[in-house]
Amino acid sequence: MPASPSTARAINDRLALTLLQQEGPLTAGQLKQLTGLSRPTVADLVERLTAAGLIAVVGEAGEQRRGPNAKVYGIVADRAHLAALDVR
Repeated sequence: MPASPSTARAINDRLALTLLQQEGPLTAGQLKQLTGLSRPTVADLVERLTAAGLIAVVGEAGEQRRGPNAKVYGIVADRAHLAALDVR
């Protein structure tokens, strides 16, 4: 059974946040490439995570690039929390 749209969004958001945490700041194009998601899906998740205050623009990629594709997104440090449980 396929995931509901809200479940798919949550999975995609979590994947993007994990990549930003592991790889550091990324452009939307890099997120698209690393996740395999479509350009509109990545644009939606970037908008959603930015509106939630979880990610923010932290710079621009390259000196020659301009516009929305040049924006580099990173995790907002004071909003990032980590919980872990090791059961051994």
